Order: sequence, then C-alpha cells, then structure tokens
Amino acid sequence: MRKYTFLAGIAALSLLLGGCGPSKESLKSSGQVLATRRDGNSPSNDPLDPAWGKSHVYSSPMKMQDIVEPRMSEPGVASVDVRAVYDEKELVIRLDWPDSTADTVAFPAKFGDAIAIEFPLASGTTVPDANMGQEGGKVQIYQWKAFWQTKAGLTKSLTKTLYPNSYIDYYPPEAAKDSSSRDLLEKQYAPAWNAGNPVAHRTGSAQAYVAEGFGSLTALHQSMVEGKGIWKDGRWYVALTLDLSQVSSDSPLKPNERTFIALAVWDGSSQNVGARKMRTTWTPFLMSQVAK
Repeated sequence: MRKYTFLAGIAALSLLLGGCGPSKESLKSSGQVLATRRDGNSPSNDPLDPAWGKSHVYSSPMKMQDIVEPRMSEPGVASVDVRAVYDEKELVIRLDWPDSTADTVAFPAKFGDAIAIEFPLASGTTVPDANMGQEGGKVQIYQWKAFWQTKAGLTKSLTKTLYPNSYIDYYPPEAAKDSSSRDLLEKQYAPAWNAGNPVAHRTGSAQAYVAEGFGSLTALHQSMVEGKGIWKDGRWYVALTLDLSQVSSDSPLKPNERTFIALAVWDGSSQNVGARKMRTTWTPFLMSQVAK
C-alpha cells in the first residue's frame, strides 16, 4: 500500500512541476503544430494553394497582450489556423484568420494588419519566455505586415507615394551643387538607410528578428524569410517561408526535433500596434519525418 502511495505522490509532483512551463514530455499528450515533409501532393508557397486544405491544421487560441503597456483593452482575433510543410531548403508556415477589413496602409493614427511567429533560438531543455524571450533565452521572430507588401511599404520615397500631390519646396540633398556634397547630405538625412539598418533595406513583406526580452528586438537580414499575404472574403491568408540554410546551427528547426511556436496578430482597424496585440503562449511544434 505504501508503495502505491509513494508512486502516486511522485505522479502528483510531476504534474505540479509540469505546470510551471512547457516541457519536452508535454508534447506527447497535447495538441501541436505539425509540419509535414513535402511530397508531390504538398502545397506550394502560395497561401491560397488548395492543397493547404489537406494539410494538418492547428487552430491556435489567441489571448490579449496584458503584460506591458500599451495593453489590449478589448479582445481581438480569437484564433489563428496554422499549417506547415518543409523540405531540405525551407519551412513554410501558412496562417489564416478572420478579419472583416484589409488594413494595408499606414497613416498617423491608422495602422496595418500584421502577424508574427516565434521560435526558441536554440535547442535545449530550457524554453525561454514566450513573451519576447528573456535574458539568456533568445527567441527568433518572423513578422509579416500588410503595409510592407504595398508599393508605399517598399519605397524610400514614402511621403511622395502616400501623398502623390504633395510638394517639397526644398530638400538639401537635391539642392547640393556637386555629387560629393549630395552624397554627404543623403547620409545625414537618411541615417537608417546609410547605416545599413536591415529594416530600412527590407525588400519584401517580412522581416526576421531576434529578441532576449522586452525592448531588445533586433532586426536581422531580411533574406532569411519571405512573406506573402492575400485577403479574401473576410480572411487573411499569409505564407511565411523560412530559409533553413540561414538558421543557426543549434536551431531546433530540424526534422523530428520537438520545439515550440508562439504567435502574435495585429488588427489595424482595432488600433493594434506594437505591444497592443493578440498573442499566444508556447504551442508544441514538430517537423515530422513523415509526408502527409
């Protein structure tokens, strides 16, 4: 009798410890995002490819970001459907969620729709905080923005693109008398561009970042991820394509290695921007060796 009582005590203690945070063992008994290996019937990188409808889907429940300011005051997107496929070169995450309006422009006090996915940066038994990581626990983030996909979001001449009838009566670089003076002034008036800031040099609709806690978000080279979003019939469909050759050597994004994924989504019409977003905690993620 004592033997069974002792074993029950161990089981109860295991449950209590397991509740402190995600663990590798919890993947065996909980829902997960399953990325299947590509075969001849797998979907392409097009978010509207009909083959996505046959892929394993995980409906991820979202909750309000209520940890730091600015917090969400009202609930937003309730859930996001997640599907994924991969091969030797890339991992494609297809995300879709309901949105009655496609917010694709950015003006003062007007924000665009966006979505982001997050993974632990490195393998290991210790999983970093899902809220932007923590000191000593870095996370990799990939974000897509609807505005970045527009012409205005991909140009250096943002003002002229957003306001085509605007007129600039004096701009120092254009008034320079010689090319050397013009180059010097261009560097002074476009510091992010001339410093090589990866966000300023972004050429697509998605951006890769690394973070190690709130306020530490750092942009990485844009070619690590490509994004494509299509709004159709009151729903966003977004495909994020991750270049697996550019992830770190100790990244958990490897076949049959169990890790975690987290999501964040912004609804521009609801004034979502920055920390004001819907989010998730960690969800188990596995790149299966078996094609579906």
